[in-house]
Amino acid sequence: SVCLLIHDVIDQYNILEASMMGMRQCVLELHDALVGADPDTKGVDYVLCDGNRDPKIRYPTDVKYEYIIKGDSKIYCIGAASIIAKVTRDRLMIEYDQKYPVYQFAQNKGYPTPLHKRLVLSKGPCDIHRKTFKPVKNWYQQHKPAIYERVEKLKKETMEKRKKQEKATKETGKNKTKTKDKKQAAITKFIGASKNKKKKKESNEPPLVEEQKDA
Repeated sequence: SVCLLIHDVIDQYNILEASMMGMRQCVLELHDALVGADPDTKGVDYVLCDGNRDPKIRYPTDVKYEYIIKGDSKIYCIGAASIIAKVTRDRLMIEYDQKYPVYQFAQNKGYPTPLHKRLVLSKGPCDIHRKTFKPVKNWYQQHKPAIYERVEKLKKETMEKRKKQEKATKETGKNKTKTKDKKQAAITKFIGASKNKKKKKESNEPPLVEEQKDA
């Protein structure tokens, strides 16, 4: 499964968060495709991710996953996925080169080479250039400040919204843990009380065999 995220998404959410979104979308699409082709299959049940950040994969609900630092150099399937992603992007840039030939995307593949940066500063960016990345960001700040301010505002609002959602999620998790702890404490208390009652009852019962007394 390959997921393509347009430049506007990256500008709004930042490159790292967009990568996490892409991972989740890939898992979703692959799972649905597998289940759609064969309803008896389990679909995606385990995911290996590259990086040091939790991608927070929540679909399918029972999926297990792990993220590995430098996973593309340690795990063959992650390395293969990395190659597929790069080849897909390179092919896409060749297509964009035909639409925007002045930027020589077929040669630089969109990376900030010295020539590419000079072309952006001299010709101005095109529609697919990311507005939150230098030197494109600097160009908009100087030549089109209204667009620059709008993009920065949207990015800031999105970040604040995401932080609130993460905080709410953490609070929900804490509340669930507290509720679980309370239930466990109540169960422990009940079991302890039952044991104490049993011991007390046993201590009050007369012995089955009378104690032997000295003559």
